[in-house]
Amino acid sequence: MRNLKLSARMALSFAFVTVMSTGIVALATYREMRPMLLEAVEITLIDTSRILASGLAESFETKKSMSGAIEEFRLSLKRMLATKFPVRNSADQDSHHQLRIFVTDERGTLLFDNRGKEPPGRDFSRWRDIALTLKGQYGARATRENPDDPATSIHFISAPVLSNGKLIGVVSIGKPVDSVATQIQRNKFRIALIFVLTLLLSIPLAYIASKLIARPIDRLKDYVLRRANGETVPLPRLANDEIGALSESFEDLREKLEGKKYIETYVHNLTHEMKSPLTGILGASELLARKQDHSESSPLSQETRIRLLENIQSEAKRLHMLAEKLLELASLEARATENLKRESFDLALLIDEVLDSFHAQSSALSVRLHNECKDSVSLYAERFLVWQSVANLIQNALEFSPKEGGNVTVRVEPLNDGTIKLLVEDEGKGFPDYALSRASERFFSTERPRTGKKSSGLGLSFVHQVMSVHGGELSLRNRTPRGASIELLFRT
Repeated sequence: MRNLKLSARMALSFAFVTVMSTGIVALATYREMRPMLLEAVEITLIDTSRILASGLAESFETKKSMSGAIEEFRLSLKRMLATKFPVRNSADQDSHHQLRIFVTDERGTLLFDNRGKEPPGRDFSRWRDIALTLKGQYGARATRENPDDPATSIHFISAPVLSNGKLIGVVSIGKPVDSVATQIQRNKFRIALIFVLTLLLSIPLAYIASKLIARPIDRLKDYVLRRANGETVPLPRLANDEIGALSESFEDLREKLEGKKYIETYVHNLTHEMKSPLTGILGASELLARKQDHSESSPLSQETRIRLLENIQSEAKRLHMLAEKLLELASLEARATENLKRESFDLALLIDEVLDSFHAQSSALSVRLHNECKDSVSLYAERFLVWQSVANLIQNALEFSPKEGGNVTVRVEPLNDGTIKLLVEDEGKGFPDYALSRASERFFSTERPRTGKKSSGLGLSFVHQVMSVHGGELSLRNRTPRGASIELLFRT
């Protein structure tokens, strides 16, 4: 259970609660069904017994004798049995055949049995329903035809026969419990069917409900994971509820942690990058400013002084370039996706412009530049940032090209889903394996084959940031047999 997804656990929990609650209701309904049906039968017997008692009293007053009233009562029952009434089912059809009707006089002596099994004159005054009625109380009893079988129980209700307020007899009506059992069995099947249908419906409904609840959590989880992997993605828009409040708390925490980490990493890397040129400037300036003492055989030559000054100037330019690159990157990192100045432009024309700007440098290095994007390709993005990104990739490719020259090729491949792929390929040694995953990190750099020196390590970091704010991707790979390929993926 602990290894299941949250949505699966919620679905199982909802289904379990639904099944348990429905099962409890079904069981309670089934248990209460028998007393309820028996009570309904009892109320019906009460009404029937009173109607029959009233009819007997009226016949007695008409016939002026109990025997005449009994005979008219017998004929009425015979006509009822001979009449064919519309029925709902077999239970209705057999209902009137199951009735037990007894009539006694004011002493409890049997005068009439509708089934003719009990002889007239038998003393019924000891039967509980009749005895209570003779005493002026509510008369009811339950008698088993088979003492060992509860299903053979018959419920009897008695009503007094009154003439001018005087008790002249008792009518007792009984009905077997098995007629109620038939209804209970039929309703038991219906309850079981409802329970099964509820079970079948609860599982998909519980799954849908769990998905609706877990969906914002999944979106928040995906956002956190993508942020942890370094992707620049916007905070998902969630409802103004507990999960929405949690997402805002995550975002606040992320900004604080990233801000702290950014400052620590920035200061550490900047200090590391500035250390080398500052050391060179400090060493050269100390040599130039050092006074010649008597132990020195000769002062610094003019050629040495010029070389030291050139070293100071070179390292100062390196610091200046580092500062400019950092400012560009910081400015780009501060921009949001919605602040981009997007426009539609021809990507092939932009590549021509970038390659033209590197014509002199590539000629000096004996590197040939090729634009294999001959057809017009429209791209909707901020043109200035795309121009700078392509320029950084061309500069990077020139620096890694072999000393004997080589080729740098730019390709553009429009894909079927509307994505545009831009490739910059060189014929250098490629990236070391350890550098492929770190090449876009800020200040990370490897030695250039032409100079043996490292760059500022901000070029690919800048390109990575440009692709992030555009919702695209930057990927690097080594080519076979030699060279590197840098891919920009624009999603339009």
